[in-house]
Amino acid sequence: MFKLELRKSIRNRTLFYIVSTVMLSYVLGYILPVGIDKVNTLGLGDFYFSTYTVFTQFGFLIFGFVVVYFFNRDYFEKTILWNYFSGYQLVQYFYSKLFVLFIEFVVSIVFANIIVCLILGFSNFYFLFSTIAFSIIVLQYLLIVGTISVIFSNMLVSIGVSLACWITSIILVAVGGIFKYVAIFDASNSLYDEVSDAMAKGIIQNFSPFYVILPYILVLFIINYIYIKNFTRRWLKNGV
Repeated sequence: MFKLELRKSIRNRTLFYIVSTVMLSYVLGYILPVGIDKVNTLGLGDFYFSTYTVFTQFGFLIFGFVVVYFFNRDYFEKTILWNYFSGYQLVQYFYSKLFVLFIEFVVSIVFANIIVCLILGFSNFYFLFSTIAFSIIVLQYLLIVGTISVIFSNMLVSIGVSLACWITSIILVAVGGIFKYVAIFDASNSLYDEVSDAMAKGIIQNFSPFYVILPYILVLFIINYIYIKNFTRRWLKNGV
C-alpha cells in the first residue's frame, strides 16, 4: 500500500505541491522580516524563527490544500471501493497515505534546509531543530486535515472545514485556560516564546515548555485512530 500511495503522490503531482509549499514557506520566512519589517541584516536564527512563524500561523492555509487534495483525489477518481475490495481497510489506507505525506514533507524540509545552508550558512542546531520542529508541526496538520478529508468527500468542503477548525482554534486559544492546549503552536502560547528564545540564542535553555508536544500529538493520534477505526461505512459511502 505504501508503494502504491507513493507512486500515486508522484503521478498526481502531490509531491510537487509539497515541495512547492515548503519552499514557499521558507521564502515567506525571508520576505516577512526583510520585506515587511525592513530588517537590514537577517541572521540565521531570525530567518528560522520567521519561517517557524509561517509554519505555525499559516500552516492550515499553506499545507491544508495539499493534504485535502491527496485524500479527496481518491473520492474524485472513485478508487475507494477498489481499495476496499483489494483488501485495504480504512486504517491501512489512511495511515499509508499519512506516512507517504509525512515522509515527503520531511524530505522537502531537509532539502529546503540544505539550500538555506548554502545561502546563509550551516548550523547544526538550526538545521536539526528546524527539521524536527517543522516536521512535528506538519504532522499536526496531517492528522487534523487528513481526518477531515476522510469525513468529507468534497474537496471544497474539506478545505472549508479545515479553515473553520483553524479559526476556531485561534478563538479558543485566545479564551485561554485549558483551551490554549487546542493549538499549542499558536503565538500566544509559552512554547512560541521559548522557540523564539532558542532561535535567538542557538540553544534550548528551558525544555519544560516542549513537554506538552508529545501528549498533544498522542491525543491527536488517539482521536484520529478512534474515528478511522470505527467509520469504515462512512468512508465507503463517500467513495460511491
